Amino acid sequence: MEQDVTGAAIFLIMAASLVVFLLEMMIHVHWPLYFLTTFLMLSVPFFGIDPGAGAVFLFFTFQITFWVMNGLTKEKKERLIPGLYETLYFVMNAGMIRTEPLPERMLWIQYEEGAEEQWYAPYFSMWIFGNISQIEGTGNEYEYIYYEMNEIDIDWDNVPRGFELNRDWYYETQQAYQKEIILDYTEVPAEELSRLAGLCEENPADSLEEITGFIMSVLHNSAVYTRTPGLFPVNEDPVEYFLFEGREGYCQHFASAAVLMYRLYGIPARYAAGYAVSPSSFVRQPDGFYLAEVSDESAHAWPEIFVEDYGWIPIEVTPSADSPVPDYPNMDSGRLADLLSSDSWNLESLRQSGTETGTGTAHENTDRDFGFSITESIPAGSLPECMAYILLIAAAVFALYRLLRLIAADMMEVREQFGRVVEAVHFAGFLKEYDGSEPDFAMRLSREVPEVTNKQIKRFCFLAQAAAFGDKPAGPLKESEAARLYRELIRAVYQRLPLRKKLIFKYIKTYL
Repeated sequence: MEQDVTGAAIFLIMAASLVVFLLEMMIHVHWPLYFLTTFLMLSVPFFGIDPGAGAVFLFFTFQITFWVMNGLTKEKKERLIPGLYETLYFVMNAGMIRTEPLPERMLWIQYEEGAEEQWYAPYFSMWIFGNISQIEGTGNEYEYIYYEMNEIDIDWDNVPRGFELNRDWYYETQQAYQKEIILDYTEVPAEELSRLAGLCEENPADSLEEITGFIMSVLHNSAVYTRTPGLFPVNEDPVEYFLFEGREGYCQHFASAAVLMYRLYGIPARYAAGYAVSPSSFVRQPDGFYLAEVSDESAHAWPEIFVEDYGWIPIEVTPSADSPVPDYPNMDSGRLADLLSSDSWNLESLRQSGTETGTGTAHENTDRDFGFSITESIPAGSLPECMAYILLIAAAVFALYRLLRLIAADMMEVREQFGRVVEAVHFAGFLKEYDGSEPDFAMRLSREVPEVTNKQIKRFCFLAQAAAFGDKPAGPLKESEAARLYRELIRAVYQRLPLRKKLIFKYIKTYL
């Protein structure tokens, strides 16, 4: 007895296509598509099909391109010698011929308990190998010698005899590095940031002063600083929402917006985070040294731009009422101050963005002809069967979507998992005034969900902070520990929900 399996075959093909699509687009896993394509091409001869010379050529082109994009390109980006570049500007500045020597500046950084895995370095510095301790304590500190930004004055021709070979190495390193960063640090998805790209196009700027003045004017005049900006919509770009709609944010939002705007103008820029410690925080000690106790209150984020003969320099873009315009390399501070106080920028799109939101007309689509009719295309007798197929496919798609969402959550970085925990806590109605960075967040949350201890939550917060502000990625053991704590916290929040919220939590939000 013959059976028509066309429907089942179509269903399987649609399901497989959906899986491959979600793997590619959601968690960016390319190997399933690669193996599927390779398997189909290699199996063609077994079915008696002649693929032809053109198909064979394209197959080998695909193989070479795939391996180059996923292998050689990554190796090329990691080929630069990090140690040589990290000390380039300090060593070159120290090697200049000067009539008067520069002052010797040293900085010792001592960790509090539990923070040893985070590494912080001042700008224009060089790490001193070994533990030369000048601070009373346990010895868990490291030392840098450094220059201040206004002391950097590199002249490649002004070096002593015997230093020429080192000079040539450093010069070639800078030239090679500049070629790489022009490609890597000016990338920006302009098609996904249409409003921001349009704003920059409406305000052409050539000099570094003009570009920086425009960026600061936009950030200072269109948004206000707050530590509680609320949650951002998940279906909108956070920078565009911050600038054009929300208009409230903290240093991370200002820094992210500035990085994208610099890149839109072709200036290599990157996001940096760490601690900003003011000179007034340092108190002179009896032994003559200055000591500053740095807490999370000094945590900060800022953009860095690359300036030739200086390297990556910080630009302060977060508004501050009492801070004058700093002196930045290759910029005229007086002209920059004039640009900041001028009103010559075209900010019309920023002013109109708030009034244009939600002005669409919903009634226009009520009578739209979509080009097909269910009653004409499907016989009346088969309508229940078609509805059954549709429901079956919808159920399968939903199950696959939920499964992939859970897999993606397990594969998230620690920072993303921490963000999902904060969202889940807010959804449950707990600690809505908290964003997770508060000192008493762990204690308050352990009271709301006693299934998880204060110590466990503190550990999860520490892992998230280390991932956000540390200078090296978390290892597999810490990622595994963070994933376990993430699941325990999510399950604990779930247990505290009423039935209706449990269903939304599990099947709509897909936290669990």
